[in-house]
Amino acid sequence: DADEVYTFTVRTSSIDIGRHMNNVAYVRAFLDCFTADEAAQLPIGTMEVRYITACMEGEELRMCKKAIDGGWLLGARRSDGKYAAVASVLLK
Repeated sequence: DADEVYTFTVRTSSIDIGRHMNNVAYVRAFLDCFTADEAAQLPIGTMEVRYITACMEGEELRMCKKAIDGGWLLGARRSDGKYAAVASVLLK
């Protein structure tokens, strides 16, 4: 199972004109699952994000990561335990 790394709160700066969490905000939240030192050592080849459900301002997401062969699986889990978005990061 994936390890919970931190809790992300959807803020005003993370939402789009439709008041949903912006796709770029998800990518930033996923990248924050790594420390700066870890990120500097990651030769990222591809990152694929799958958006499952919209998140709104004020929601808290549990950001999770799990090492897999050749990369990482990342998830943004809502308070009900369901994932709002998942990402796969494959290394070069």
